[in-house]
Amino acid sequence: MKNNPDDPPDSDNDGIIDALESDSDNDGLSDLYEAKDPNHPQDTDGDGLEDFRDTDSDNDTIFDKDEIGPDPENPVDSDNDGKPDYLDNDSDNDG
Repeated sequence: MKNNPDDPPDSDNDGIIDALESDSDNDGLSDLYEAKDPNHPQDTDGDGLEDFRDTDSDNDTIFDKDEIGPDPENPVDSDNDGKPDYLDNDSDNDG
């Protein structure tokens, strides 16, 4: 995502620009955690929006904040495949 200095991104539309927040998409996971590598932030679904700014990182139509579960430090992995639900577009392994 290209940043326009005249219109800085506010991914969660809360009135605070992403650069001043620790959780830009307001899903309960810190930007640093979601980015993995700040120099090359992760974009799980390949939609051009880095996971730390994407409210649905795996593009399965379920918001990350709903898939993470009650403990952001230990996100839910419903199918126990090692990939948390918010990054797994088939979190129940039904194909």
